Amino acid sequence: MTLAGIIKRKGAQVVTVGDSATLSDVTAVLVARCIGLVVVLGADGALEGVVSERDVLRRLAEHGPAAMAMTVEQVMTRKVVTATPETTMDQAMALMTFGGFRHLPVLKDGTLAGIISVRDVVRAQVDINQFEVHMLRAYLANEPARLHA
Repeated sequence: MTLAGIIKRKGAQVVTVGDSATLSDVTAVLVARCIGLVVVLGADGALEGVVSERDVLRRLAEHGPAAMAMTVEQVMTRKVVTATPETTMDQAMALMTFGGFRHLPVLKDGTLAGIISVRDVVRAQVDINQFEVHMLRAYLANEPARLHA
């Protein structure tokens, strides 16, 4: 399965913030939406960076409560590894595992198409495994496989 399939199943909702937002603003969004990352887009819609829950914690550890007044511009990760909709699940997992991050922006023709998390990839793999088990059981029982949506 490719990342296009995962995005299609989960939806392409991406939470974005402007680079003038504060870490306090970002934290409120992360908590309210139960997510681990926000995307920073430029005025032209291009990906400028990301701010993750780890970025927030890192700044709090370095600067204490004063970090909450820092802007996204000051703390965002700018060198963001991205993928395309054609990237496979295995390729995405390798990127995230070896890169040490849990979220992967997916760009289509330079435009943000969605965000994939490790959880999304694991969920897709579990679905694939369950389908394969269902098909193997039907085969072994010499029954026609019943597909269900």
